[in-house]
Amino acid sequence: RFSTSVKSVDDKQATFAMPGKIETVQKFGGSVKRTNVRIDTTVSMHWRYYTEGKIQGEWQKGVLSDLSRTGASLAADRALKTGNTVELKIPLSTSEEPIVVRAEAKRVDKIANREKYTVGLSFQGLRADADRAIMDFINRRQTDLRNRGLG
Repeated sequence: RFSTSVKSVDDKQATFAMPGKIETVQKFGGSVKRTNVRIDTTVSMHWRYYTEGKIQGEWQKGVLSDLSRTGASLAADRALKTGNTVELKIPLSTSEEPIVVRAEAKRVDKIANREKYTVGLSFQGLRADADRAIMDFINRRQTDLRNRGLG
């Protein structure tokens, strides 16, 4: 917050005096962790454990939300542990094959009163084609939301 005075005004511009004091009213957040655009949407997909370079188990159904180029949030029927690596099969387009990516569980939260879990995932070693597919998906969804007056 600050106050200042108008030094001059002409037909195209106003000039203000430099404020003597600038007061901080409120600080937001602390460190900024997210630097990539995230899209608040849901995508039905499949996941499975990937441990020490080996696939473990069958594909499980899940839902991704809060998707970005660096990670997403997974809603799953079983608990994962922080540090677990999973392989994801994500259909981002009806005309193309699903992308397959690996991700590390960074945060795991149980959903209250349900046997479901929310897992914060960080993508690991994302290939250029998968990165491009995610960016294209986010751009398409944002354009769709804007066209419907929701974005």
